[in-house]
Amino acid sequence: METIKSRLREMEETGGYPKSVLILYEGEIAGTIGFNQLNKTSRIGVIGYWLGEKFQGKGIMTRALKSFIDYGF
Repeated sequence: METIKSRLREMEETGGYPKSVLILYEGEIAGTIGFNQLNKTSRIGVIGYWLGEKFQGKGIMTRALKSFIDYGF
């Protein structure tokens, strides 16, 4: 329940945009990616991620990171 509350607070801070998302691969949760820090003044964000071991080596995180950078801009 605290995780959900935390995500809702984050969306309030960003004007309705989520700071983190799930990574789905072939219908399974493969990992997560999100902004660990955002500085609106200097327009800098720090991205963190986690990817399950069985999903590694497939280019999933590379694609997710490229998409998340596009989303951030």
